[in-house]
Order: sequence, then C-alpha cells, then structure tokens
Amino acid sequence: MAKFMQGFGKQGMGNYLTILILTFSSSAIAESYLCLADQATAIYYNEKAKKWGRGIVTLEDNNYLVSPVDSKTCGADCDYKYEIKKFGRNTLMATCHEEFDENGFLDCYTKGGKFNFNKVNGRYLWVHHWGYYNVLPEYQPPPGTHSPFPESDETSDPPYLEIGKCSPL
Repeated sequence: MAKFMQGFGKQGMGNYLTILILTFSSSAIAESYLCLADQATAIYYNEKAKKWGRGIVTLEDNNYLVSPVDSKTCGADCDYKYEIKKFGRNTLMATCHEEFDENGFLDCYTKGGKFNFNKVNGRYLWVHHWGYYNVLPEYQPPPGTHSPFPESDETSDPPYLEIGKCSPL
C-alpha cells in the first residue's frame, strides 16, 4: 500500500476520497484518475566507482492525479488538454496536449521524459530519459547562453522508469 494511504482505515480512506472528489467540478471528475506507482528503477552514476549502475528507488511519494485542464486556472495560453500533478499538491509534473485516443491512450510530456497512460487497463509508464546519452562535454553553446546538456556523467540526470496503475475517481 502506498505510504500516503497507510493509517487510513476503510472509512477514513473513503472520507479522504470524498473530500478530493468534492474539490473537482463534475466534468473534471468524469475523466480524472488517481495513479499509484508499483515499481521503479533508475540508473545512477557512481562517482566512486566511476561507472553507471542500478540505484535504489523508493515509491513513498509517487502518487499522481491525471485530470482534464481547468481552463479557469490554466489561463489563455494553456495549450494542453490534461495534466499530471503530484497527488495532494499543485506541482505540475507533465502536460498532455491531446485527449485520450480511440484506444484509450494518453501521451503526456515532462521535461526530459514521457508519461503514457492506458485508461482501458489502468496502466501507466513514466520514463525520464534525459540523462546518460546526452552528455556532451565538448558542446559550446552560443555566447550569452549556457548548455542544456550535462558536461559529464557526474552532472547528468539518472535515467528512470516507473510503472503503476490508475483508477478513475
């Protein structure tokens, strides 16, 4: 069971979800999902060993809310249809520029990765691929700017893969 759910009895969890549901408009509830991570892995650079290796990933805070964008809070410049936020927070993790397709797939983008969700089977895949392959120590950015690429393995982001399940609210 996810850490944020520990300590809730059946009645307490029901009350918690009731409060959550009441905070959304009825149209947002219709296509909103609560996603909980099942497994994750990452590849980290070990500075001592001077090589890449598997890291330990904890899933205690890997809970997300997939919901339609609220045009009132998103603003006029909003160009996406769905958003992924950390559950219980207002932290935007990913944006989805299209609706669900005819197969129930939703493709969303993060800085350096993707969140793919299938509402038919409730499964999601979160991949952070920005790291490891994009190390460019010789890259010289234009004058007055800085490189978007890490200069070394030590400063590179770790590649990350997470799977989980989502349930409709």
